[in-house]
Amino acid sequence: FMDNVNDITYVPLESQRKNLQDKRRIGLGIMGYGSALMMLNIRYGSKKALKITDDLMKFIMNQAYQSSALIAGEKGAFPLFDKKKYLQGEFIKKLAPETIALIEKYGTRNSHLLSIAPTGTISLAFADNASNGIEPPFSWTYNRKKRMIDGTIKEYQVEDYAWRLYKHLGHDINNLPNYFVTALQISAQAHKEMVAA
Repeated sequence: FMDNVNDITYVPLESQRKNLQDKRRIGLGIMGYGSALMMLNIRYGSKKALKITDDLMKFIMNQAYQSSALIAGEKGAFPLFDKKKYLQGEFIKKLAPETIALIEKYGTRNSHLLSIAPTGTISLAFADNASNGIEPPFSWTYNRKKRMIDGTIKEYQVEDYAWRLYKHLGHDINNLPNYFVTALQISAQAHKEMVAA
């Protein structure tokens, strides 16, 4: 589906269309990961979280590249694909042998596949305010202002998904367990290590 978006996306300039088609970039990412860790009783940034994140991302990475290679077998590799140069890339060398074998056989349909993007508005609109991107939430509750069509401002109270579920299940939100952390409660080192994993 995401690969097909490259064919239907409107771009105003022909140079943009050419770039889009030549590379066929997509951005598979993570949304709600901080919430998922809390719901698994795992503290964000802990050794256990780092291990799970590393394992999960290796799985996602290999599945994404295998799928892109299989689509390339069906529809062709992205036009700028150069097998020799591509397979010499440091990132590609981290893939599993079976993934590399598929790329050697078919190429890849997409020059870029993975992205760890901030998904704040998307997570609010489509994921019931699960944590955005890879980060935990920045706050359990906050007020969000929205400009209405008539120009007025309407204010909404927003609650983090995992926090709200914890409350709904009858737990004491005034005495949260240590695996419930906001982005402001973890160290810069923990942020860095999780993104690196």
